[in-house]
Amino acid sequence: MTMPEPDTGSVRIAIRSDRRMFHDTLAACLAARPDFCVVGHVTAGQDLLDLCRLRRPDIVLFDAGADIATCARLLTELRRRHGPVCLILTYEHLTRAGITLAARLGIDALVPHSHGLDALRALLRRHAEALRAHPPPPDEHGLTEQERQIIAALSAGHTVDRVADLLQVTRCTVENIKRRIYQKMRVSNQSHAIARAAALGLVDRRALPRPRLFEGAVGASAALRVVVFGPDTPTRRRVVMALLDCHVPMMLNPGVDGAPFAWNGHPLDPVVAVLTDPEPEQWDAIAEIDVPMLLVGSRPLSRAEALAALGRGVVGLIDADRLEQNLLPALTLTATGHLTVSSTLADGVVAGVRARAGDTDRALPELTTREHDILRSIASGDTVRQTARTLGIAQKTVENIQARLFRKLGVHNRSGAVASAHSLGLLGDDEVPV
Repeated sequence: MTMPEPDTGSVRIAIRSDRRMFHDTLAACLAARPDFCVVGHVTAGQDLLDLCRLRRPDIVLFDAGADIATCARLLTELRRRHGPVCLILTYEHLTRAGITLAARLGIDALVPHSHGLDALRALLRRHAEALRAHPPPPDEHGLTEQERQIIAALSAGHTVDRVADLLQVTRCTVENIKRRIYQKMRVSNQSHAIARAAALGLVDRRALPRPRLFEGAVGASAALRVVVFGPDTPTRRRVVMALLDCHVPMMLNPGVDGAPFAWNGHPLDPVVAVLTDPEPEQWDAIAEIDVPMLLVGSRPLSRAEALAALGRGVVGLIDADRLEQNLLPALTLTATGHLTVSSTLADGVVAGVRARAGDTDRALPELTTREHDILRSIASGDTVRQTARTLGIAQKTVENIQARLFRKLGVHNRSGAVASAHSLGLLGDDEVPV
């Protein structure tokens, strides 16, 4: 697997946000534009500093969360290490301390969360035009495109010989470039390099096959419209208020008679049907709706309930926790044909879908506490001896548990274990040591 090489005229953007759905949605939206190149997206502060060092972005989009002032130390360090970078901050509330900090650090732009993705994309375009008019000098210390291709190929499980064949270079060249990658990424071996690359968003996670695109689910350039179904509950009222706050046009519980929806006499394009705590009669009423459907539940669904909803045509599943923050990104992804599942449901849904498809080799494995400890140790680059010393067990015990871990993940070596664990979501970004 290799990541697409950015065009020479594209503006390089790094995204930092602890709202996973937000930065995944924004990265997906920007990836569709040839004038932008998302070089990575991270959650942790140290990961952002490492990402900027390795990929030298033109713009850093920094989601400061509730208050800019809470990120003062990280923003100050970012400015100190990467002064010329264009720094755009999104925030929920702007305090006097936040304004003072933004002025002191020379923040290039401040965008409140309430303005939404459209305003953010417009601002990014304006700054990108200015950067293209006055491009920064090239950097020689970050990862080159060839180095990035090699780490991406290794993360996909390819051997050194296979990487050499893919890039049409010698094995010796690949080995030399690997050592250069280790030095730049400040790691000591291939397993640790793959873990850091995945944590920094330098390589794509292996994804499930993309769900079927419904007719009408077109590109993000069209205005999003929503039809809300469900009984009058607090969850439905929260959905309606969130849509009103985001200025998203909507219809509430329209009659369903088999005819296509219309908006002031015109077909809805694109449209998402939002189901809130649907009762049996709502499921019957929407049976013939041929638009993407997002299910919002007032409580977390069980694995069986989530799989049943997917079987009925639902392509988005979120719960009411953090509804106001997650609704718009989930709608954007669902409208463009992406399978959208909240983090509380993801593991169970992925395992259930794979099991039902007969893909038992890739079903989500259940790791013991000790297996997970050893997986983390592998990702950190520890040897078997170091792992045994850290966990206070014998080397032979580590080797036996490691062999069992490999069988569960369907791999044959430590690098493959790290790549597989990341693709299955067993090794979160916050679990990868720096």
